[in-house]
Amino acid sequence: MVCKRMIRLSVVALFLSCTPVPTHAAVGQTERPTRDIQSSDPFTSLARLELGNGFWAKVLDSKDDPYAGIDVDKLKNQLPVEGFDSLSKNEMERLCEAIKGSLMHLTGEIVPEQFWEEQLGRFYARALSLEEASSFVMLYPNLAGTPAEAKLQQLRIIYFIDAFPDLSSQLKNMGPAFRVPSRGMAPALLIGDHIMVNKLAYQDLAPSRGDVVVFKFPDDESKTFVKRIIGLPGDTIEIRDKIVHVNGQALREEDQIQHVDSNILKKAINPRDNLGPLNIPEHSFFVLGDNRDQSLDSRFWGVVKREKIIGKVTIIYWSWDETTKRARWDRAGRKIH
Repeated sequence: MVCKRMIRLSVVALFLSCTPVPTHAAVGQTERPTRDIQSSDPFTSLARLELGNGFWAKVLDSKDDPYAGIDVDKLKNQLPVEGFDSLSKNEMERLCEAIKGSLMHLTGEIVPEQFWEEQLGRFYARALSLEEASSFVMLYPNLAGTPAEAKLQQLRIIYFIDAFPDLSSQLKNMGPAFRVPSRGMAPALLIGDHIMVNKLAYQDLAPSRGDVVVFKFPDDESKTFVKRIIGLPGDTIEIRDKIVHVNGQALREEDQIQHVDSNILKKAINPRDNLGPLNIPEHSFFVLGDNRDQSLDSRFWGVVKREKIIGKVTIIYWSWDETTKRARWDRAGRKIH
């Protein structure tokens, strides 16, 4: 056993497979009769109580061992993650912790709680009788250390193993993964960083200045790019000797960008260091890479339309240095701001 709480094959594959790798098939479960459930019924009430009291931490931090018997060699063959074959047993333990953190991020910070209430409620409607669910709800404040709590913990693990993988396509649609292929966003993102993207981030909110976003490349929509939003609709953008000005004010961004070339290119020769002023149209965004001297961005091909933004980058869940052939453990789990 590589790690006591080793994430189940189908679940690991769900979060470590990144675009453009196809989604792996989820492990199926036996069909059982389902009931129609309402928001006020005990099944949904139990789901709401569980989610409000650390459901995912109780599952992922469980001292139980529901993942025994995993074929690690098969796992390595199926996961399209750089460097997986090179990991030692100790590093596999660290990988488990990194994936656990990514699962916590996805389940708690990307996927809406309403989604989990519905899905977990439906699971309880299959697994429990109406009387059992009602009893759990009534006794919930005093369950600690009781046989009922032990049974509820068993149900949490069963849900994670049997029901959770069947949601893989929906979860990947809300929080898809991508691999960073270029150095244009260094130092925030390096080549070999595997990132998770929140596709729901802009359902109710507009993209903000400073957000790191993945979008369809305007000149070839079969490609995806990742850059930082600098200019918003209605802004006037100007670059003077590498310094970005927004609406006439110099943008303070020294802590997040880098310049690797001290030469200043004239506007007539190249727009890299001197550009504009440009007025940003409605529903459009001006984006730049943090590695300003080595980034192909809005200075060269223009603005990004709102509808072409796929989502907001939220976390690096895995990072592999192809040069040194080693995992960058200090980057795994790093949130992007």
